[in-house]
Amino acid sequence: MKRTLLLLALFTAINSTAQQASIEYKNDTLNIIDFDITNNPFDFGLNPYSKLISEHEVKIGYNPFVNHLTDKTDTIFCLNIKQDKFYVYKKDNNNSFIILVELLEKRFKTRLGFHVGMNKSDFKKLFPKYNISRLPDHVFLENIETSESFYIRFIDDKIYSIKFDGYFD
Repeated sequence: MKRTLLLLALFTAINSTAQQASIEYKNDTLNIIDFDITNNPFDFGLNPYSKLISEHEVKIGYNPFVNHLTDKTDTIFCLNIKQDKFYVYKKDNNNSFIILVELLEKRFKTRLGFHVGMNKSDFKKLFPKYNISRLPDHVFLENIETSESFYIRFIDDKIYSIKFDGYFD
């Protein structure tokens, strides 16, 4: 019984520690680390590849690579939508996931609500739980559990670009 209670207490402590957000300022950069901040980054569902090519005029590039888990050649698709780029790994016809995104136009909004062209004060309003005191020109939103992140660059108090780095093994 003591062992069970000890294990339960240990699990609770580890779980609550893993889910705590942290905020750190380094020079002209704000880092926000939180466990769910990058989940489903653009709210595209299970098949971002199909959603993007069905709703937008897309130029498609291909990047074949050897998958180290299966030793077969897989493909990463680069979907170019005007100046925006989505790098997508297509597992099969019904599933794909985003590996990398580079946004320079206002067309796409993240699941969290920010987009290119948004001003700093509106961006700050999206994150009340972090009590952001100042918003520098560089912001990283990181999920260290999944090794995913957003990098947001501001110029003249507006989001100039958004980069998303997803996890890919």
